[in-house]
Amino acid sequence: MKLLPQGSIWSARDVAALRTIALFEALKALLALGLAAGAVFFLRHGVHLEATDLVADLGLDPVGLIARVMMGIATRLEGMRVVWVISVALAYALLRFAESWGLWHERAWGEWIGALSGVVYLPLEIHGVILHQTWQRALLLATNLAVVLFLAFHLWRRRHPSRLRRALMQENQDGMQASASAVVIEQDDR
Repeated sequence: MKLLPQGSIWSARDVAALRTIALFEALKALLALGLAAGAVFFLRHGVHLEATDLVADLGLDPVGLIARVMMGIATRLEGMRVVWVISVALAYALLRFAESWGLWHERAWGEWIGALSGVVYLPLEIHGVILHQTWQRALLLATNLAVVLFLAFHLWRRRHPSRLRRALMQENQDGMQASASAVVIEQDDR
């Protein structure tokens, strides 16, 4: 009975978890690119004008909380340079896409990127939960912590494989060598 996917050193459940994290990271990269495109649009077309039009189009109270928040964001965006926004968004998206590819293909460097970038957010998320105790913030913190711990444990297991894991890895490698030999024999018969 094979416990490992073909060519993998991880169980099928571990591979599924890595790929789920990889898809989530790719989604974050796409979201960053979308937000950058929106920011560039607003920066090029006059942020205050666009924000004022949006408040009017949505029928919001111009002195209400949502309108004030939107205008505050518009004020902060007004001073930003388009090149800076694009550069930061592209760097973030590139990092997330690289992490996603690395996790999908079970690379240790993808796990390192994921674990380290996740650890960076933990203090901010803990601070957010302490200040604003909501279930959404707590869920975000718990999810990020679970991902960081999973990736850290994966990295640890790479460096300290158990006897059973070594046996499974050896069996998997033997199976791959046997299938490679079969391909060579088939090619020789032609």
